[in-house]
Amino acid sequence: MGPPWRGDDAARLPEESLFAARVSPRTLGPVSCREIAETMGQSMQDEARRIQAGIEKLVAEGAGPERIADAAVSTWQSVHASLAPVIGPRGVSALYVRSLHLACEAHPWLATVRQATVAPGDFVSLRCALAQQPDGTAAAANGELLQRFQAMLTNLIGSSLSARLLGAVAAAPAAARDPGAPAASVHGS
Repeated sequence: MGPPWRGDDAARLPEESLFAARVSPRTLGPVSCREIAETMGQSMQDEARRIQAGIEKLVAEGAGPERIADAAVSTWQSVHASLAPVIGPRGVSALYVRSLHLACEAHPWLATVRQATVAPGDFVSLRCALAQQPDGTAAAANGELLQRFQAMLTNLIGSSLSARLLGAVAAAPAAARDPGAPAASVHGS
């Protein structure tokens, strides 16, 4: 006899069972672990993509590496401010440094950033490294870094909380993350 969640045996699980309530073959149909993981991975990366979209827009506008680096650092400062109350400044820093390490596979020049990062919330070395790269390269490296960071954050605190916390960063006005953007008029024209 196979596991109780296979075939007709799933119908015999008690109603109050969390498994029966959420993963009954009657409600989901055949779903593999791989499909669930891919769906979760897709939603995990959505917030990183939304955050990165503002930087990619700067690349499309030809903003230049300095402005792209400033926007990336501003984004990382927002991420740090959003997450530090939940996992602590050192927790954010540990995830950031580990993300840098993993992103070095695709962007080896990020190794200098990882070695120079001194204190939690210190993104000066990231800014310097991004500003020295062509626009597209800097944006791609930041995107890789964000995706690696979000994947580890999601493993740590779960996809729902990760999406909420990083969603607040993504929802912030682009001008708030791009210090080089022209200020919006308060009174209108």
